[in-house]
Amino acid sequence: MKLNVLKAWYAAVMAFFMFSERMWFLRAIDKMHIKHYILIITIFLSIIILNGRKIKQIKEFFPIFISTGILYIISLYFQLKEGRFKLYSLEEVYYLIIPLVFIIIVYNSTQRNYMDDYINMFFAICIVCLIISFIRSGKLNVANFLLLFNFNTLFIESESPIMESDLSNFFTLFYLYYFYKKDKIRRIIALFFCFLAYKRFAFLYVLVAAVILRLVQRHKKTPKSLMYITMAGFIIAPFITYYICDDTFASWFYQKTGLDFNEFTQTRFEIINAVIDQHLINYGLGTVSAFLERRGVGGQYNMHNDILRIYMETTIVGTVSLTYSFFTVCKNNIYQYIIMLFIFCELYVNHYLGTGSVAFWFVAYLMLVQLNVSQDEYNQRLAKRTEDEIKSQLKPIVKESN
Repeated sequence: MKLNVLKAWYAAVMAFFMFSERMWFLRAIDKMHIKHYILIITIFLSIIILNGRKIKQIKEFFPIFISTGILYIISLYFQLKEGRFKLYSLEEVYYLIIPLVFIIIVYNSTQRNYMDDYINMFFAICIVCLIISFIRSGKLNVANFLLLFNFNTLFIESESPIMESDLSNFFTLFYLYYFYKKDKIRRIIALFFCFLAYKRFAFLYVLVAAVILRLVQRHKKTPKSLMYITMAGFIIAPFITYYICDDTFASWFYQKTGLDFNEFTQTRFEIINAVIDQHLINYGLGTVSAFLERRGVGGQYNMHNDILRIYMETTIVGTVSLTYSFFTVCKNNIYQYIIMLFIFCELYVNHYLGTGSVAFWFVAYLMLVQLNVSQDEYNQRLAKRTEDEIKSQLKPIVKESN
């Protein structure tokens, strides 16, 4: 196949983000923010190359742009009220929308079949990054591999004897996508590496999905009732978190299970309570992360709960706006919903709305765009088939009338 320079450049930019966010030897370059300058220049030049052409997929993802605007308006209101403008709120807006903007540009600038090539490239890079990390840890051996099957270690203590990696979340996305694509080989590989990179929830989600997805039609639209129930669940999630993070609940949890709740949640309980105690409510996007960075406790530079963080920073309005917009863009296909459900579950226990997560959203949006396009093509084929059937049924009637 003839080398497509633009395709190669987009692939290089995405690969640069993936490697720099995951490989320790590139951290010095990562801190210089070179990749972001390259990304912005690439987007700007790509828009020029498009030369006024109609940009597809904007309408489908427009709710996310609207929601981001609402979050920033709320943030700006609080900052004006306090008389202090905070640049970190703009940084949060950048991280919220720049991955989506780039993927839409990529889709409109290259051939449609290239999107799968980019996804497959990310899949290969994730495998390489994980293997390199395992080799560097010095714990990749047969004995530790067998310890992975220790139920208590994995599901109670949630500690991998080799090395825990958030690449497990990437492999969960790949598993779901390759299930949709009926790519059995890559799906099995994704399952294996998801297990190897062990993150408790990610692996459990894959196991459940492996059963559920066999009962799900590939081109089924997301039921509205299911979508609204899910949105309601994540909208009330911050209030549930406040209840769980009370010392009374931690004591009850210990009495029932014998486990320290803070250790069980891998210090998330401690981090969230530290933020709650500071009463960081209604100060706009980025407030919580800025506080934790100033606090300077090792391994606790973000709250590991973006759902609660958005609520604390932008009120219930921000929570509703964010939740509604992200699930609305997944209404066309049930697989989009399943992917977004996993992402929001991760947002409840991790930090993926901010720095260091651009590559994750590249992968997610590549998949969501491809599922949109695939669903549209299926709908067109279905409409064409229905039209042909109607014409074939009308032919005898027309002949008889003649």
